Order: sequence, then structure tokens, then C-alpha cells
Amino acid sequence: MGLPTIGQIARTFNISTRTLRYYEQIGLIQPTKKDDCAYRVYDQNTIIRMQQIIVLRKLRIPLKQISTILRRKDTAAAIRTFRENLAEIEDEINALAMIKRVIQLLLERLQLQSDVLRLLDDERLLEV
Repeated sequence: MGLPTIGQIARTFNISTRTLRYYEQIGLIQPTKKDDCAYRVYDQNTIIRMQQIIVLRKLRIPLKQISTILRRKDTAAAIRTFRENLAEIEDEINALAMIKRVIQLLLERLQLQSDVLRLLDDERLLEV
């Protein structure tokens, strides 16, 4: 069996061929050149790199930071990126917890009064 093509890799990782070409354009991956093949094909190292990229993207790591992590062989860039990502997630968790509290408060108040628009005019909601 030959090297997988761009379409096969796209299906394997459930991403578009356009995304793969973009990853090539920004230098995250490189196709393997084969004289007898007109399609982009990828070797095992590129497939492993794609797995790493997919995992990091699922962790919501931006492509620029992924590039830095994969380019460097030390762990400092990865540690810094993961710490920044963790801080952003903590901020988002706190924001979502606040939203949850406000919605719970609105639900409690709606059970006591039926005028939704009047309830939303409460200036105390803006303070939150």
C-alpha cells in the first residue's frame, strides 16, 4: 500500500483538504513528494504530526502556538502555552458560572412574576 493522499488523510482526521493545505501553507506539515503521484501524499512522520496537531486543536490551542510547540524540542514553549490555555479556561469557567447564577436568579424571579420584560429591566442585572 502506498502513502496516503490528502483526501485519505482528511477523511482519517475528519478535516477538510482545505485545512490540510492551510496547514501546509503555514508550515505545520509538509507533503511527501513522489514522482509517480500527482496527489499530495503524506509519510508516517507527517501523519504522527497531524495527530499531534489535532489533539492540540481539540485542546483549543491556537495554530500559532501549535507551530511554536512543534518547532521547539524543549518543553518550555509547551508549558507556557498550556498554562496560558489553562488560565483562559479558568476565566471562561468563571464567566459561565456567573451566567449560570444570573439565569437561575431569573428563573426564580420569573416563577414569582410573569412579566419577563419588566424583570429584564432590573438595573441590578447590569451590575452582574
